[in-house]
Amino acid sequence: VNLAIPAAIGATVTPSTTLLTCFGDTNASITVSGVTGGQGSNYSYTLNRVSPTASSSGPQASPVFSGLGAGTYTVSIIDGYNCSFTSADIVITEPTKVESLLVKETSQTCLTGTTLRLSATGGTGLYEYSSTPDFATVLGTFASSTTVSVSPGTYMYYVRDVNGCEANVSNQIKIDPLPTLVVNVDATNAFINCSGDNTGVIVATANGGLGNYIYTLEDALGNTIAATQLTPGRFTELLAGDYQVHVDSGDCEATSIIVSITEPDSPLIAPFTTSNITCNGSNNGSITVNASGGTGQIRYAISPQLNQFFETNTFGDLAPGTYDVIAQDELGCFMVINFTITEPDPLALTIVSGSLLPEVCTGDMDGEFSVELSGGTAPYSVALDDINGTYTTGALTQTEFPFTNLEGGDKVVYVRDALGCETEWNITFPESVTIAPEASVAYGCTNNISTNTVTVTVDASITDPADLDYSLNGGTYQTSNVFVNVPAGLSHYIDVRHTNGCIKRTASFDIEQYDALSITSAIGEINEIVAV
Repeated sequence: VNLAIPAAIGATVTPSTTLLTCFGDTNASITVSGVTGGQGSNYSYTLNRVSPTASSSGPQASPVFSGLGAGTYTVSIIDGYNCSFTSADIVITEPTKVESLLVKETSQTCLTGTTLRLSATGGTGLYEYSSTPDFATVLGTFASSTTVSVSPGTYMYYVRDVNGCEANVSNQIKIDPLPTLVVNVDATNAFINCSGDNTGVIVATANGGLGNYIYTLEDALGNTIAATQLTPGRFTELLAGDYQVHVDSGDCEATSIIVSITEPDSPLIAPFTTSNITCNGSNNGSITVNASGGTGQIRYAISPQLNQFFETNTFGDLAPGTYDVIAQDELGCFMVINFTITEPDPLALTIVSGSLLPEVCTGDMDGEFSVELSGGTAPYSVALDDINGTYTTGALTQTEFPFTNLEGGDKVVYVRDALGCETEWNITFPESVTIAPEASVAYGCTNNISTNTVTVTVDASITDPADLDYSLNGGTYQTSNVFVNVPAGLSHYIDVRHTNGCIKRTASFDIEQYDALSITSAIGEINEIVAV
């Protein structure tokens, strides 16, 4: 008995392709041919899938395996003797999956449309695209991407490669119409309360366009105006006039309607006159404000109550000081007036040093004094002793006033300044002396010698004899008012001197001469003696 050892099984294992046409295809096949060895017949075939996932198919009598996708395979052959054969790995690959992506490349502007970029990866070779899944109309081809200009609408595309492998449908992009750029203006504060002020405000708000608005203020002719713009579109510190706002939004432009900023026809003016206090301490200062212009009724307030307004434009009875007056119209336009009320210094009087010369003797009318005036308002007027008497008005710069030909006794000086302010001053003025001397002569005889006595009497107003002394005929003064045995003669006189310097003379008087009495006798007629 010969036991023959069969030859090892051998075979040719051939895939229909090693590269599938499209990602995900399952149309590849593996065919086993030229099987030899082993039993020589009675072969069965098993397909082993190694990757991506391990699996087996068979055994089967047919040497052909179909409906295969990408993967790594081996084929096992077994005969009736259980002899076996396993082929080398058979690798079937597939192209990468065709993927498409649609993005917005550029956004539309007022001058240009939107562009979309369609790109694809995977698959094989050039790509073609269509807006319909059946590719009834091919819109174009591209190697990796293409740019498509579109108008507003909704877009998505279908893509396939040269092998007809289709990508997933692209994402969908909706292009909305670009909103029209519109500029709205708020003219709520487009007016000026006070003529000439720059308090006008225009607020512009843009909508539509491309955003990123740039606001520019223009005059009615479209000329750019430099203006304060604290926030975009808010223009402040504007004078009266016509304005418009131009807005740039990318390549979109729009201009607002014309807005007129108005102001009152006449500016608020507030000329005023003040009157200072006439007499010190009288608090009769005043101010009159003759405001005009502005809007509506004008009211007035004066410090310190600047929140209390009156319709009257005159404020009186003001004390010295600095004040503020506000003149304000119905729109709150106001002017502040600052002014000062002054008062003259108090009228003051002083006696000029060395000027007081009293009347020494009553009736001489030679008393005098001068006064120096200050304060008040020049020129000054003065009167003496009679408030309703005749006043003497000095020159504008005159401050010294003399009073002459005065009799003795206290005086009252009345002073009146240019504004009628009055004052009076009591002047202590020495009383004059009334001597009124009178000389009386009395004759006598002593030891047959003639004698005389001259006695001087004075006015009863002189109560202290010690204030007087006496001089006969210009001789030496004596304290006694009696002169004895004045020589006979005519026109004698006695000066009486007061301690204040007053000297008064008596009326002249004569002193008779009386000889000593002598008697002689002689015989006269019969029985007669004659005594002489």
